[in-house]
Order: sequence, then structure tokens, then C-alpha cells
Amino acid sequence: MGRKPIQDGRNRLLHQGLNPDATEGDAQASLLGSQAEIARKLLEMLSPDAGVHLDALVETLQDFSPSELIAALFELEMNGLVKQLPGKNFVKVW
Repeated sequence: MGRKPIQDGRNRLLHQGLNPDATEGDAQASLLGSQAEIARKLLEMLSPDAGVHLDALVETLQDFSPSELIAALFELEMNGLVKQLPGKNFVKVW
């Protein structure tokens, strides 16, 4: 029962914008396009094996502001996709 919101968040992040038959309600429930793009790029950069420091993420993803990256990391963490380790290092959970 507690995993349903996490699974819904994962599905929303991973499949947002991929379903052309999505309803307006689905679109409203999903993240904004730019947030989803940031989230996808962050998930591509992160791995479950080694932590990546926040500064390295900011340097690599220069198209986005640090505040956008931090907000996206927080959203990913709340959805159970990313975990923050000590020292502002991030890993992919799955």
C-alpha cells in the first residue's frame, strides 16, 4: 500500500511525454515538461553503484540552473528513484 505513490511517481517520471494517447488529466498529473527532461537527464547520469556529487551534476548539466537541478533531485528522491548519500552525493535507487 505504501509503495503505490512511489510506483506512480516512477511511472510518471519515466513515461511522461511518451504516450500520445494520454488524457488531459494524465497531463495535469505529470510533471512539467522541463522538470521531466531534467529528471531524465539526472537519471541517465546517476548509477546505483557510485555516488555523483552535486557539484559534478551542476557542472555537467549546465543547461539547467543549480536550483532546477536541486528541485529535480528532490522530486526524484521523494519518488524513490534517487537517494542522497552523505556529502551531497547522489545515487540511482534502482
